[in-house]
Amino acid sequence: MASIAPAAKLAVLIDADNASAAMITFVLAEFAKYGTTFVKRAYGDWTSNQLNGWKPQLLHNSIHPMQQFAYTYGKNATDSAMIIDAMDLLYSNKFDGFCIVSSDSDFTRLASRIRESGLVVYGCGERKTPKPFVTACDKFIYVENLVPRSGTRSITAGVAGPSTANPLNGGPPRGHAPTSAFTKGKGPLMEPPAPARGLLPEQPSPSNRGQIARLPERVDFQKDHTEQRAKSNGESSAGPAWNSTTSGKRKRLDSESDSPARTKPRVSSPEPGDLETEQRPVDDQVIEWLREAVEAKTDEDGWAGLAAIGMLMNRWHPDFDVRTYGFKKLHELMAWTGLFEFMDQRPGEGKSVVKYARYLY
Repeated sequence: MASIAPAAKLAVLIDADNASAAMITFVLAEFAKYGTTFVKRAYGDWTSNQLNGWKPQLLHNSIHPMQQFAYTYGKNATDSAMIIDAMDLLYSNKFDGFCIVSSDSDFTRLASRIRESGLVVYGCGERKTPKPFVTACDKFIYVENLVPRSGTRSITAGVAGPSTANPLNGGPPRGHAPTSAFTKGKGPLMEPPAPARGLLPEQPSPSNRGQIARLPERVDFQKDHTEQRAKSNGESSAGPAWNSTTSGKRKRLDSESDSPARTKPRVSSPEPGDLETEQRPVDDQVIEWLREAVEAKTDEDGWAGLAAIGMLMNRWHPDFDVRTYGFKKLHELMAWTGLFEFMDQRPGEGKSVVKYARYLY
């Protein structure tokens, strides 16, 4: 029987002055996806009434409180204590990564220094977290995405996607993302944003592309480009047929039943009003990021693995998270745009199916 790879050893450091006590259970559950948390420490002045809400959470989640008095009124000494402890843990050589829970940009240099030592850094904070700290982490998780969700609603306008500053981890520079929403769900109709240059066709018209992942409200603009590409390649507008019975061959995804709904889940916060829980529209900048990632990972057959696309998106844009837009999986977000084609490949008998995607135009 194959051995199970050991989980990464993580140290969780919490800035209690700049983190939500009500959300810490969900934050720790998120970190558990990346490894085992051997150290969990929360820093603050526990003699202050401002941290009373943390005390039940410390007991419930087995978090060790680290006391740090304020030496001067109006000055916060918590950051320095947390940074010193982080360096002590770093030089112990016992950990594979660090998790920093804060919305404070003062930890930007700490995250960079830990990464310079070859360890991974996961950050978690609110959407108001300054961009330098976000991009200093290998992966940054917005706490708003961890709130338990219930109900649905249409995408709303006027909310920007992830911040669009130039990333510090390499990859294409970010532009200024438009803030308007796309079309309707089942609610009121909203005007779609202007398409990015070379991204969306000007004259949308309805079309069916065989078994391509098609979503009834966003697939309208595919027909013109489909026919142009079909004429140039000598194919029918339905696209090339794939042999789904041949072993080891790729096959089209039958997403007729897998197409994600166009409505978004509504967030219910444990502390209403404390967090901005509005779902964000999938703007043209996000689609451009996806297109660039697909092109960068495309193989000689013209397809890119979804796993590789997701990893590259996280490296280029550490705060990218499909949950920001109300989806659970990357392929659901990509299928929603109507600009990507999907297929499956089973490497061999008993092997897991590998998903691939390519840009249509």
